[in-house]
Amino acid sequence: MCLSGVGQIVFGIIMTSCFILTCVAMFSPNWRSFRDDTDDKMTTGLFKFNCKFPGTNENDSTDRCGKDWWKHLHTWEKVTVVMMCLALATELLCLAWNLFACFACCCKGIVIHPLTFFAVLVTLWLAIAVIVYGANTKDSLKDIDWGAKDAPKTEIGYSFYMAVAALVLALVDVVVASVTVFLAKKCC
Repeated sequence: MCLSGVGQIVFGIIMTSCFILTCVAMFSPNWRSFRDDTDDKMTTGLFKFNCKFPGTNENDSTDRCGKDWWKHLHTWEKVTVVMMCLALATELLCLAWNLFACFACCCKGIVIHPLTFFAVLVTLWLAIAVIVYGANTKDSLKDIDWGAKDAPKTEIGYSFYMAVAALVLALVDVVVASVTVFLAKKCC
């Protein structure tokens, strides 16, 4: 067995782990947590279904988590959502292409080349999402009218750190894909 086959197995395991972490990060409700004056803690995720924004209620027509959820997101939040969705789609593409390349009978040295490119794209999308979100989340509540109360304190939650872990795995997979492509050229 050519060592590129082992590389593809390792690539698949790491990319599957990256995919799982990205899914959990995207769909879990703790990208950001809020603490107000009463020390109540609220959390919010990336999507409307796990959005519990402080200071709003379900019947309010200006509710940031209501039917106009996307319209009320800051541009940097929209960028984060889009980049995470692109990362998830590209991870699926990576896994499908890796499976296809595993079963390629001939020209494996050529068929395997896109793995590195796809892994770089996953890394790029996740890096943009993590950097944009991390850089902007602390000041995100300053432009909201809180009435008589001060804006709650915000903290980055565990979902963000799962996205960071997925980014680290994607970086590792770029190296694994590069080595695998190199080995495929030498073996085939």
